[in-house]
Amino acid sequence: MAGLKLQFFEAKFDIFIPGVQPQKTWEYVSDISHLKTLNPSVLDVQITSENGNYAHWEYSAVITEEMSHLPLLTNTNYVDFVVRPEIGKHLLASKYKTCFFYDRLCLRSRSRMYFTDEKKGTKVEEFIDYECPSFFQWFCDWELSTQRQKYLENLKKQMANL
Repeated sequence: MAGLKLQFFEAKFDIFIPGVQPQKTWEYVSDISHLKTLNPSVLDVQITSENGNYAHWEYSAVITEEMSHLPLLTNTNYVDFVVRPEIGKHLLASKYKTCFFYDRLCLRSRSRMYFTDEKKGTKVEEFIDYECPSFFQWFCDWELSTQRQKYLENLKKQMANL
């Protein structure tokens, strides 16, 4: 069935956070204990491994969340994160395996989130490559856009309160 063939799609999200340095924003986002505050659909977070130091930190987690538009449907995310400063910016990279129906259907995604200094604040840019059955691409895009916009809006609010 051609409509159920998995394909990768691309998305980009960005936001400007005034009055906050990129390092502070990057450190806040990289701390997974803030994930439930940033993403209201997250139900549970379990860190499964971590290693490294400030210059290059890696950790893995299992994240359970509900769908924004179908809250009765939950998924389990197996995630690997890489956190490191780069020249002129800070990076939070992740690889997700998002599974539904007791791990019977799993989709992959990759994200690169950059934090850069921009005129009295931080520019946050996120580039996401995500896998979705082509027939459901409209729903995947809708779900992803809703979640990422809420996440970035919540990040801006949290940074204003620090």
